[in-house]
Amino acid sequence: CKKVAFVALSPRHNERIKERRKGYQAALAAAGVKLDRELILDTPAGYEGGALAVRQIVARDSSVDGIFFAGGVMSIGALFE
Repeated sequence: CKKVAFVALSPRHNERIKERRKGYQAALAAAGVKLDRELILDTPAGYEGGALAVRQIVARDSSVDGIFFAGGVMSIGALFE
């Protein structure tokens, strides 16, 4: 994958999300992929948040070829979108 989006809750008060975002950025750098901040989305929790994120990502850039969800429930919601 060369265009990977990152979807999570807001990292404002969540250290786990902050660490996952750092890992996402480090993995992109290690793969030589330029970070595109438009592909980092904060979304509401739950199934609805995952589905919403997929719609937003496709609307922003239909060439995205991967999505990293920092939460399992959101990723399941994305599967139904």
